[in-house]
Amino acid sequence: MSGATRVRLHHLTFVDEGDEVLVGRPDTEAYAVLPADGAQLLRRLRDHTVPEAVAWYEQAYQETPDIESFLADLRDLGFIREAGTDGGPGGGAGFDDAASLTPDPAPPPVPLRRLAQALFSVPAWLLYAAVTLAAAVVMVRVPQVRPEPSRIFFTGTLFLVPFVLVAVEIPLIYLHELFHVLAGRRLGAASRISIGHRLYFVVFQTTLTGVYSVPRRKRVLPFLAGMVCDVVVFSALVLLAAADRSGAGTVGLPGRIAIAGAYFTALRFLWQFLFFLETDVHHALATLLGRTDLRGLTRTYLRSFLKRGADRSAMTERDAAVLRWFGPLTAVCVTAVLAAGLFSLYRVLTSYATRARNGFGHGAGSGSFWDSTFSVFFVVGQFALGAVLAVRERRARQKGSPR
Repeated sequence: MSGATRVRLHHLTFVDEGDEVLVGRPDTEAYAVLPADGAQLLRRLRDHTVPEAVAWYEQAYQETPDIESFLADLRDLGFIREAGTDGGPGGGAGFDDAASLTPDPAPPPVPLRRLAQALFSVPAWLLYAAVTLAAAVVMVRVPQVRPEPSRIFFTGTLFLVPFVLVAVEIPLIYLHELFHVLAGRRLGAASRISIGHRLYFVVFQTTLTGVYSVPRRKRVLPFLAGMVCDVVVFSALVLLAAADRSGAGTVGLPGRIAIAGAYFTALRFLWQFLFFLETDVHHALATLLGRTDLRGLTRTYLRSFLKRGADRSAMTERDAAVLRWFGPLTAVCVTAVLAAGLFSLYRVLTSYATRARNGFGHGAGSGSFWDSTFSVFFVVGQFALGAVLAVRERRARQKGSPR
């Protein structure tokens, strides 16, 4: 390369992470952790010729960088603007003469950013707090609208309950993921939702890689935004149920459906505290602690708890300091969530069994009998189908894996 050669770089972000720097290209969600000196060299390459950047590095660090290898790594990451990709003049793949250097293109605007900023503005937070407080007061004063396991059976027709609840819950789950996306876009970070499936269940998957372009403390809200949505949705559904009460205090069908929806929303919120499953709380804690392998930290804690004298030699001092409080916290939260979940499941199953048994008791000639029959077949069939599909997928993976 000539003495006046400059590297054409895409728009890059630099976020200090202690002794290292997280460098990223938000438009392609490509990120790399560089040592501080490497990040400084990259910054120099953005504004100076290659020889000037090398000379600066030699003076600052008293050693000569392997610039060819460094540039090859940048190209592999997609950080270098290749010739012909942006209409710039060609001076070789990814390089320009200093006199003909094209300006660094600005990143494209993030869709829905104004809406996202409004949803997380001060007035919005005050509204969320008011709705949550109002719902808490209503649940204390009106026991009929408290979401309880037995109240998910909002109608006497058991067969209709799962279909209606799925129709209600799928949009609410999407809204949960949408809040993650909008919290990221509020910061100008790329984020999106994709639709997938696990067995025969539809799932929504959120990609928040773009938040790594902002400082660590600003990433926490995008990871917890779904839980904020769950709290607001839960509160709104409780208030809807309260508004649907008659003069006698009974809750109408829309209100009963709202109570059932609120119950499952509360379960989703509680589920987020199972850290080892990489839930919303897991990602938030990993961000705050500056450690992405919390699952590994949890496994280390469990091994050391179950087997005294387990080897911790591979742990850093910081890992050990975090483990002293994170391990017990994980154990307490997981135990509490599992206990609450099992108790809830027990109450749901006993309530369902009572209703199904009452339906069978009316005899084969009644509608209640066939409602219970179809309902039981549907419930049992879901678990059977899930088990069959799980076995098939496992066999398919085993056949496709190299031996």
